[in-house]
Amino acid sequence: PRAMSEDLGDDPLKSARYGLKNLKRIVPNIQEWTTTGEPGQTWDEAARLWNAVINQWDLFNYHVLACVGGVYLENTEVGDGEQTFTYVEKDRQKEAVQYLIDEVFTTPDWLFRTPLEKKTYLLKNENEEHPMTALKNEQNYIFWDLLANERLIRMLQNEYEQGKNAFTATEMIDMLYNQLIVNIANPDVMERSMQKSLVDALITASAENEGIKINKNIQDEFCTLTSSPRKIMYTNTQIGRTSDAISLKRALLMRIRQWARNHEGNSSTAVQMHYADIAQRIETALGIN
Repeated sequence: PRAMSEDLGDDPLKSARYGLKNLKRIVPNIQEWTTTGEPGQTWDEAARLWNAVINQWDLFNYHVLACVGGVYLENTEVGDGEQTFTYVEKDRQKEAVQYLIDEVFTTPDWLFRTPLEKKTYLLKNENEEHPMTALKNEQNYIFWDLLANERLIRMLQNEYEQGKNAFTATEMIDMLYNQLIVNIANPDVMERSMQKSLVDALITASAENEGIKINKNIQDEFCTLTSSPRKIMYTNTQIGRTSDAISLKRALLMRIRQWARNHEGNSSTAVQMHYADIAQRIETALGIN
């Protein structure tokens, strides 16, 4: 978290919040700053500047994300009394998750619901893209990366080493469930899309086959006699399968499923269909009849 591209200062969260204030000053002025008054001028320059602002917002998001499950690395020397690995402070990790909830998973209208959306698309390498597509993709990417096994495993190790002084994966899962599911009583179109993105990210890493190792050569493997020990690997998929990471994600899926089943009859037709759909997706992914 202390060695990010274009990073400023020693606090990624503080830096990102200052950066957001600057971006929020830019967006309302894009049209004026890019209008030249020349006959036949297109909106291309405004679209490119708008796209640049969105890319900068994305950069800030990933600076903050690095704090969640983050580890500080030190090049220690014998006798210096320093630790090689230290975990990002509990309060900072919790604040980072809250930032992502507030600035990414809660629809940032200041960035995407502007007068520009009625006038132009985003332009990137001459390809046109609707701005809401960019938002949905960003939410997908952040969910996938936030819930990656590698990140959760670091959080679980932190909990093992520091106990209550650690920001635990369970605490993060509770924040996501309470603020992105329970506290949204009647999700609108974008909130329903966000909730589906959360469910999709959870299913991707914890579906029925993810917790089971299927080895077609298992018979040959066990019939081969050797005196050589198996080489210890420091990163592999087995660690993810045997950690609590998948357990946590499956537990969150089950909570979301129960919430959806309990509330699908108490909402508008669109929300009823949404809740029925995500419950069915979870049941299918986890092999629940």
